[in-house]
Amino acid sequence: MTPQITHLRGRRLSKDCFLAALIFASLLLGPAHAEQVGRLAPAERAYMAGDYDQAASLAHGQTSPAAAVLTARALLTKALLLDVKDPEVFALANAALVYADAARAVVPGLVEAHLDAAIARGLQADHLPVDEAITKVEEARAAIDQALMLAPNDPWVQATEGGWHLTLTGRLGTLAANLMFGASRSKGLAAFERAFVLAPDDAKLLYHYAKVRILQGDGQAPHEARAALRHLQQLAPQDALGQSLLKLMPNLMAEIDALELARSNHLPANHLPD
Repeated sequence: MTPQITHLRGRRLSKDCFLAALIFASLLLGPAHAEQVGRLAPAERAYMAGDYDQAASLAHGQTSPAAAVLTARALLTKALLLDVKDPEVFALANAALVYADAARAVVPGLVEAHLDAAIARGLQADHLPVDEAITKVEEARAAIDQALMLAPNDPWVQATEGGWHLTLTGRLGTLAANLMFGASRSKGLAAFERAFVLAPDDAKLLYHYAKVRILQGDGQAPHEARAALRHLQQLAPQDALGQSLLKLMPNLMAEIDALELARSNHLPANHLPD
């Protein structure tokens, strides 16, 4: 998977989903872990304020599956706000994967840990040779399947599923993506439809959808990506991550303009004349 899923996170689970995961872990692991959950509050506040380095640092200093998940989430959110080609993305994904896989090993029911593991592997795949990237894509698929079994009605599980299919078909082409990985444009769009039914006003989901639709580049992609971004703008999110996404919107709008121009000239969007 090579989603810049954004969401992107782009893609991130909602705060309520994250807290639910913490509660589940505390019930499973007992009073000692419940105490750890309480100690995560400063790290969670740092995350919500957009200080992802501080959030990761505060969570990293604790030893619990919940802390590992929060550390991975902070690292991935920072990575997903960078250009996918930035070398720091690979380093952040590597670090996040260590924490996500550790959390999955201890508490297999932590849905976000599986999604974080999938997204981290997708980001890694963007920076690896083809044979290693293929392995990462397959591992990401397995992590998403675990999340789907645990929480099929979570919007970000569906969005990550959609991102996996649409990113692969967008980058490899429909036929190659299907033959190599079983990826399908129709399955990706259907997963996003389910995600939007579950969370129609999720700003991060809208941003993530716009990114993967631009990558698809089909005839409806510019219209649908632009509509998603306009909806995001109308929501005017006030949280730190939402504000960051709003600041990145002009870049995506420029990509949509380039895509429309390329289609009008019958050229790939990345081969526009100077």
